[in-house]
Amino acid sequence: GVEPDAHAVIAGAEDRDWTQAVRAASKSHDPEEQRTLLLRAVSLGARDPWPYERLTGFFIKMHDYHSAQKVCQRYFDSDVWRTPKFVDSSWRLLDRMERLERRISGAA
Repeated sequence: GVEPDAHAVIAGAEDRDWTQAVRAASKSHDPEEQRTLLLRAVSLGARDPWPYERLTGFFIKMHDYHSAQKVCQRYFDSDVWRTPKFVDSSWRLLDRMERLERRISGAA
């Protein structure tokens, strides 16, 4: 038989992992558990803007602007933001990231 491409198998497993984390986060009513699941989804390179937006919001509420800015940056380091159906989320995250950068630099 033909051996499956190892990278495709790994990518498939990572996709399942981040989607499971996002699904669990969206169902969780425990803020700490939800934040942990969102961190997992983002660290696995989630291919959807929702966990990045939610996690950024968590960090802003905690006044952890550096972590919030890093989550935004991670989103834009991926190519998820280029997906046409995510244009509204991408604009929101870009605006949020620019405001965070101004706040961090003391300009806000």
